[in-house]
Amino acid sequence: MRSKYLESALNKHCMVTVALPDGTILEANDNFCEKSGYTREELVGQDHRLVNSGFHPKEFFEALWATVLNGDEFTGEVCNKAKDGSLWWSQTTIVPQCDGDKIIRFVTLRTDITDRILAQKNVDRTNKIMNNSLSEIFMFDAETLKFIDVNYGARKNIGYTMKELSKMTPMDIKPYLPNDEFLKMIEPLRTDHNKIQTFETKNRRKDGSEYDVEVHLQHMNEDYNMFVAVILDITDRKRQQTELLQSQKMTSLGELTGGIAHDFNNVLGSILGFSQLMEMQLKKGEYDKERMLKYIDIINSSGTRAKELVSNMMSFSRKTSSDDTTKYKLYDLSKLVNESLELLSSVLPSSIVITKHINTRTFIKSNNIKLHQLVMNLCINARDAMKDVGHLEVGIRPYSRKESCSSCAESIRGEYVELYISDDGEGMPPKIIQRIFDPFFSTKTVGKGSGMGLSIVHGIMHDHGGHVVVQSVTDEGTTVSLLFPKCEQPECTKDDQLQNAYEPMPGKGREILIVDDEEMIGQFLSELVRRYDYNPVYKQSSLHALQYYKENHEKIAVIVTDQTMPELTGVALTEQMTEINPEVNVIICSGNIDKVDMSTLNRQCAVLPKPLNMDDFFQELDNLIH
Repeated sequence: MRSKYLESALNKHCMVTVALPDGTILEANDNFCEKSGYTREELVGQDHRLVNSGFHPKEFFEALWATVLNGDEFTGEVCNKAKDGSLWWSQTTIVPQCDGDKIIRFVTLRTDITDRILAQKNVDRTNKIMNNSLSEIFMFDAETLKFIDVNYGARKNIGYTMKELSKMTPMDIKPYLPNDEFLKMIEPLRTDHNKIQTFETKNRRKDGSEYDVEVHLQHMNEDYNMFVAVILDITDRKRQQTELLQSQKMTSLGELTGGIAHDFNNVLGSILGFSQLMEMQLKKGEYDKERMLKYIDIINSSGTRAKELVSNMMSFSRKTSSDDTTKYKLYDLSKLVNESLELLSSVLPSSIVITKHINTRTFIKSNNIKLHQLVMNLCINARDAMKDVGHLEVGIRPYSRKESCSSCAESIRGEYVELYISDDGEGMPPKIIQRIFDPFFSTKTVGKGSGMGLSIVHGIMHDHGGHVVVQSVTDEGTTVSLLFPKCEQPECTKDDQLQNAYEPMPGKGREILIVDDEEMIGQFLSELVRRYDYNPVYKQSSLHALQYYKENHEKIAVIVTDQTMPELTGVALTEQMTEINPEVNVIICSGNIDKVDMSTLNRQCAVLPKPLNMDDFFQELDNLIH
């Protein structure tokens, strides 16, 4: 009775075969017949190798037979072949049955484990692909944000072990992505508003070095509530993009030069003309105070105009790097756009009519240099599309439409500020629009046009966390919309404050050492400080100034020095003076303050842009002395 029940249970849950010691099949139950695809009649009398898949090596079966012929049971996972050629896996147990010392038959029990084996193989294959991937793959918990798994490529590049990473979150390796900003970024993924989020940032390795990355972030909540980030190291791409941007920028700068020269001639003509009028009247003894003040005001305005032209040109031509993405500040977008259009006025022909819709102050986080480049190059693109005749419209407005980014195809959600540049030029057909963001793609023939490629625009806008939308109709024109994340307007800015003329404190005879290789600048500064009761000492040579300071440093209150000079730069001069007096007070003047490295100087040192603003100069002077 017990044997009958056991046989019934085995037939119900297992695949059972019985074979002679030479491998001839004597019996097979229904389960085995069903799985193998053979009828019992086809199996009985056949060699057991009928279901051999050929998957296992010869050594596998040699070990199997050595075990069972020794009278021991074999248990293991075996790959079998069905009648139709398909493979299936079984957990297999072979039990020898003996008559005394002689083996008379083998009973084989099989359990189907095909699904489990295939699932494990898929997991193994996925893990192998993930670990061998050139991309970095990070998986982190959706609640705690701690890393769950990180592939080998990522661990190797970033320098942390998996044990170390399991205690870390993405913010530990992304120094320029604040926690609240990251949480805000992933919220649309949690709520399934966005399927994938793409952005660019920097990762920081264990050794402190940083590298540019493009992050593709996705939320997985089917089997495990987690985020998967596929990260591409784009350091080389950013470098090439920067080089291409600089090259294209220099080409555009060449176009600006002619217009700027024309503007400078007008400015210089105004300054020289009214200076000569003043000289003529003074020589004749004709002193009309009101008229003189009017001439002086025009000369000052012309000088300010020249200063702005130089400043804008230097900003536009300055070389940028990928590190600039970490230096974004709060700017008034309307002010930056107006500055760019002012510079463009000398480049665009009078046959192009510009309409501006820039009426309200709107604040964004940006890099002013890159934003100037965007506006100027897109306007130059528009000029080329209109063939120097047409209507150019530039405006700023809140963004409220529901559409996708033309460059990355992501759905645009959230609050954005739209800067749009629209022309009535030749436009583009849909098949061209699909390619305009490809690197090095251009609609212009070789040697024609100088604007920035839209692949560069895409890169700059995504550095801003923004998007680009392009709308174009053939023979009607094109509108390029730049979408910037909206920022709250600060309660008060410098421009909001009433700027009264600064009243300097009296110098009380204090000595100021002035160092500038340009004699006219030295004479001007000497006369300026003398009017406020300072005692100026002017040196045209930085080496002479250093020698004078060695002999007289105890009586010198402040040094005012140019940065770019033939013998010693302003910084180098200050460093040597600091060795004589660690508390030396210095104001360094430079036409390009971004290139002045103050890291080696003490806190009693300041940098001011040239040409000097007198209010700023005297405020800094008073701060150092008092």
